[in-house]
Amino acid sequence: MPDNFQESITLDIQWLDDCSHRKIDDLEIHKWVSACFYEMGISNVELAVRVVDRCEMLDLNTKYRGRENETNVLSFGNGDIDEFGVRLLGDIVICAPVLSEESLNQGKEQAAHFAHLLVHGILHLLGYDHLQDAEAEEMESIEARILSTLGWSNPYIEKTDDD
Repeated sequence: MPDNFQESITLDIQWLDDCSHRKIDDLEIHKWVSACFYEMGISNVELAVRVVDRCEMLDLNTKYRGRENETNVLSFGNGDIDEFGVRLLGDIVICAPVLSEESLNQGKEQAAHFAHLLVHGILHLLGYDHLQDAEAEEMESIEARILSTLGWSNPYIEKTDDD
């Protein structure tokens, strides 16, 4: 990725008030988001990433999806283009406690899982979905490819005791 590519990505990162889950640096998040857009061939994008607690995620998931449970990531698309030609892609919301629990339960590095959820959310904003098997395979393949450029393994391959 060219050094100046990150400049074409405007990123608003919002952390919950309780920063006990704030273990990831904003610059790393920007790097991951930029790598995703670079791999997808997209520039001049604006995106918000909000890291929330269980209560806020439960409220959002109930209000917008009709599901009364917390989830790890939600994406809210916008898709507008501003007067400068910047694509206002939307918002990604990540639930910090769910992220931490999943990382621990799945034996994944928290940063790698955070990056995976970001990539997953961005792909949803770009129109990808995983409702059908073929869609899921395509989306998972793209996620694995992008994460490999960041130095992480395929998140869909389960670890064994030998790993």
